[in-house]
Amino acid sequence: MPNEPPWNPWSLRVVSAVCALGLVLCASSASAQCVNQQGANQDGAAQPQAAERARRLFQTGARAIDQGRYAEGVDALRRSLELCQVPATTFNLAIALRGMGDDVAAASLLRRLLEGELAAEQRQQVLALLDEISAHMGSLRVTVSPDVPFQVGDTRYEAGTVVQLPLNVGHQRLVISAEGFEPRHLDLEVRPGASLSETIELLRPRGWLELRAGDSDTTLEIVGVGSIRGTLLRRQLRPGEYELRSSLGDLERRSSASLSANQTLRVDMSIEAPSRWPRRLGIAAAILAVLAVGALIAWRVASRPRPTTDPTWGRIDLN
Repeated sequence: MPNEPPWNPWSLRVVSAVCALGLVLCASSASAQCVNQQGANQDGAAQPQAAERARRLFQTGARAIDQGRYAEGVDALRRSLELCQVPATTFNLAIALRGMGDDVAAASLLRRLLEGELAAEQRQQVLALLDEISAHMGSLRVTVSPDVPFQVGDTRYEAGTVVQLPLNVGHQRLVISAEGFEPRHLDLEVRPGASLSETIELLRPRGWLELRAGDSDTTLEIVGVGSIRGTLLRRQLRPGEYELRSSLGDLERRSSASLSANQTLRVDMSIEAPSRWPRRLGIAAAILAVLAVGALIAWRVASRPRPTTDPTWGRIDLN
């Protein structure tokens, strides 16, 4: 048989053959529940037609499972069950689901079968497969803090509940949520038979705190959180009170902010620097003074009488 599944392939062949016989009897057996698309019981001639369609779908699903095409098998067997509720079809659907790696759904179907009426041999087969699947599945123990009502996926739990979840093998992602808290995403790599435990701390929704300044030389700081030199500091924070600080040269400014959940709070922490014009004017005046003194010295030097040279007496200094 191609693509043999990890469980006993001989058992699969036998089960498929037995189930096919069971579906043939579906049309005449009072214990078989055949329904139409609206879920109502069918009467008279309509019931054998539904049973025949269910039988053909079952055979299609059984062949797909036998060839390792589990997704096709799941689709055909589910449609068969919509027409005719037969334990044999449910059992084979569990086999197909396990072939797809969905041990959790397969185990759920098998437990549902055990709640109904089964022959001793059928019950033994169901229990054997359920034990094999249960040993292969992983499990997760989840504790949630604080003690509030919460849900894992679509399933709700009361506050303080310690949840024990079955898990399929491989990468699994769970979403834990509660009213008034941010959802938590839990990514797990589950090995066969692994028992995992996680404590999830739910957090209140956070807000955004923005500090702004007009001068790029300003240092902006959320005390105890972080700082930056520039015109914008933006952080996503939990609700609460925060101390703010900005500095520019020797100047400093302090403030505080109260941040709420899902709020964007903007705070202007600009510092007005002293005007630079007086300093610039002083520098300009000093430069002008130096230039003026230099010009005066140069004029004085230029205006002094120059010495003359006599052919007979040589140089004569007039001063």
